[in-house]
Amino acid sequence: MYKNTQKAPANMLYVLMITLLASLALSSATIASESKLLAEADQDSLIATGVMKSKRTSLLGAIVPGIVDHVYVNVGDRVETGLPLFRIRQRDYELSLRQAKAIVQLASAKLTVSRKKKDRAKELFQRNNVSESFLDESVAVFKITEAELAVANAKLDVAKQALADTVFQAPYRGTITRRLVNEGIYKTVQSFSADGGIVELQEDQIMVAILFLPVKYISAIRIGQTAILKIDGLKNTMKGKVSAINHQAMVASNMIELRVPVENHELIIKDGQRVTAHIQITTQITTKGEK
Repeated sequence: MYKNTQKAPANMLYVLMITLLASLALSSATIASESKLLAEADQDSLIATGVMKSKRTSLLGAIVPGIVDHVYVNVGDRVETGLPLFRIRQRDYELSLRQAKAIVQLASAKLTVSRKKKDRAKELFQRNNVSESFLDESVAVFKITEAELAVANAKLDVAKQALADTVFQAPYRGTITRRLVNEGIYKTVQSFSADGGIVELQEDQIMVAILFLPVKYISAIRIGQTAILKIDGLKNTMKGKVSAINHQAMVASNMIELRVPVENHELIIKDGQRVTAHIQITTQITTKGEK
């Protein structure tokens, strides 16, 4: 009876060990399958590490000064090109436009009068009823009023543009990543300071891997070389091509910077994700799922 109680734990331990080994074997097979692409890349590639960044990031601010009376977007909103993002109070600009239109009408009326006086002066001069200086003065007045009308029309165009600029539209398709102000805040014309913006927009359809590689390998890197990207948080690898090489090495780290853009139509890549790239330098590398 005593012997049987000793064998039972031993049998259980044996079963657990077999189960654990089988589990480890399955995990190893899974890891080997998922890492096959990178293992193949290691044979004929250089490894670079870096971070994923949006192709474009823009801090957008007011084109014309005024009180922000409406912000149409919030953080996380996806916007299309031309979609309104925010609006500056329009009342002052509407009044300026009305004033500019009135000035054009006044200048146009003055031009009509001066044209008639000039034509009349020519007729009188031909009949020797007025002096040549009188004619010259009439012509000069006409040219002045003609120029005044041109200036008035230019100011009208400026007023129209200023009113249109009170509504700021998205310059490209992307995602709102920051909203810096709410309604009621007075904003001057956008400057290069950090507080000059109202919203931040990032292009999300194309992401760029900013990669760093020891400078000793720069002679092996070429524009157009294939790069296999393993991005943190994503199960599958992605494929891109080297689009830019910064030949100015960073002194502190003795590294060079490379850029590899990739399409992101499904928006699975996020700005700031870490990435490891295997850059092909000899043979063609086939990515998983490529036909």
